[in-house]
Amino acid sequence: MIRETHTVTNQPKPLHPFNPLDIDLSLQDALAREKDAWGINQCREFAVLAGSEEALEHAERAARNQPRLHTHDRFGSK
Repeated sequence: MIRETHTVTNQPKPLHPFNPLDIDLSLQDALAREKDAWGINQCREFAVLAGSEEALEHAERAARNQPRLHTHDRFGSK
């Protein structure tokens, strides 16, 4: 039986979907300073992809599946 104790208000809202470029002020300043239109467009496209629901699902799946070290095959060879 789960009982409600109180309302939690100090937790951040879910992150997805979001655009990481919107929160990276240093990168925005650097791109604006260098006046690199191609770079701004490329970063904007990548940021939309990186913050998408699909990318965050891949990240959650990767976090659940920890890497395993395989030093030898089943016959004991390296």
